[in-house]
Amino acid sequence: MSSTYIANITGFLLWVAPMLGLNLNATELTTTLTTLVAVGSGVWIFIGRFRAGGITWWGGRKEKGK
Repeated sequence: MSSTYIANITGFLLWVAPMLGLNLNATELTTTLTTLVAVGSGVWIFIGRFRAGGITWWGGRKEKGK
């Protein structure tokens, strides 16, 4: 996800958070969102590769023809 999307999501959450009674720091929220997106996209890519049949659950490549 691009840094522009992260910034927009952060801005929206910083606007909504006080309405929900949350006091958030912009820097910490940006770092948290960036980390969640990085981890989530890594997991998403791994699942996609596994479903495509190219790797095992452990991340090793499958032998051709199996």
